[in-house]
Amino acid sequence: HLRAVTVPFNTRLRAAEVEQVLGAADVATLITTESFLTNRYLDRLEQLRNSGTAWPQVIAVEGERPWAVGLDALLAGQPDTLNPEIRRGGATATPTDALSIFFTSGSTGTPKGAVVTHQVLGNVAAFAQIMRITEDDRCLVPCPLFYVAGYLWCLLAPLMRGACLVPLSEFTPAEILDAIEAHEATVLIGIADAHQRLLEDPHLAHRRLSSVRAMYSGGGALRRPAADRLRELFTPELFFTVYGLTEGGGIATMTAPDDDVDQVLGSIGFALPHFETRVVDGELWLRGRYVSTVYWGTPPQPAVVAGCGDRKSTRLNSSHITI
Repeated sequence: HLRAVTVPFNTRLRAAEVEQVLGAADVATLITTESFLTNRYLDRLEQLRNSGTAWPQVIAVEGERPWAVGLDALLAGQPDTLNPEIRRGGATATPTDALSIFFTSGSTGTPKGAVVTHQVLGNVAAFAQIMRITEDDRCLVPCPLFYVAGYLWCLLAPLMRGACLVPLSEFTPAEILDAIEAHEATVLIGIADAHQRLLEDPHLAHRRLSSVRAMYSGGGALRRPAADRLRELFTPELFFTVYGLTEGGGIATMTAPDDDVDQVLGSIGFALPHFETRVVDGELWLRGRYVSTVYWGTPPQPAVVAGCGDRKSTRLNSSHITI
């Protein structure tokens, strides 16, 4: 074990943005590949090296550069292949040690690195249990792994339960639907806008989609006509609405397996275990062991406050938070 902290990088970052994140997160080792889609990562890193930027060790899974360690050399265990800090490893991690640093999108300012601790694995496990994921499932990965949703809910949740992953590269409606048919995917997650785009596929009515047994929607309200059409086409046994944010350890609330369609579409569900929620003047307040209280390199924060609807339409109703 390494006791290392992972820092998932947005695959679309440009050179200056890569430089910013590398410096902000104190990255010691960068694992990358030659290219992905139109992004040529090693070329981009070459530009930064030539600019005199202080540089971490680079491990290239594909492609070669004289300044990068190749995957073959790494697997062969050649001496001095790894950064000395990595070779030394560390003591067993504690629940409150950092697991990952997820950089926010920067929509409200400079991107900040939200520190998620090992405790969040308990939240992932609770989610996987509610979704009833088993080793018989084939879980589609329809979003990037550098997002907290992709990393925790699409990658780690299925792995915890021994399920099969079906990764995608471009996340287009056609690619998602093709993968469902080809692999008989059983679990599909997505934001409301992505589900709406699936419904716009011109050949949707002729697709074989009945293998999907569980779905969730988040990132916005899913309208009733769209939800009814999705349930008609995919015929899932389980259909959830979820709500969360990076600083909240990912998903913080979700509807229950036995909720009716009105509850699923009219609320963001109930608080998952070890979360406390309260709606105060139109804001959803979260507290609990999974909530990040630290942005990397800054003093601890007392709480996380997430906007949730407008001031007149948000209220706490029994165990469900309705919008």
